[in-house]
Amino acid sequence: MRNANEGYNGYVKDQAHEDLDKAGRRRIHGVAAQTVLVAFLLLAANVRKIRTFLEEVAEEAGKLHRLPRRRSSKPLGDWLPEVPRVTSGSDPDPPPSA
Repeated sequence: MRNANEGYNGYVKDQAHEDLDKAGRRRIHGVAAQTVLVAFLLLAANVRKIRTFLEEVAEEAGKLHRLPRRRSSKPLGDWLPEVPRVTSGSDPDPPPSA
């Protein structure tokens, strides 16, 4: 168990990625702010580890099943109301006189 923990500590201290070992990279004051920033760095390390695992599994399986990035939707022009166009040179309805 300790070996796995130390291995992960080395993983998050990688200078090319999170570099959690260097406090100088986290130029934020306060314990709470430092804690939140470290949590985000650990999240990034976990996502990187999961992505690496999935890529290795995909290489072994031969293909990677990816979901579409966005759902398809209608073009913006389909959602806009139609604007009536005036073809003659005069106003269609003159303003009421007072």
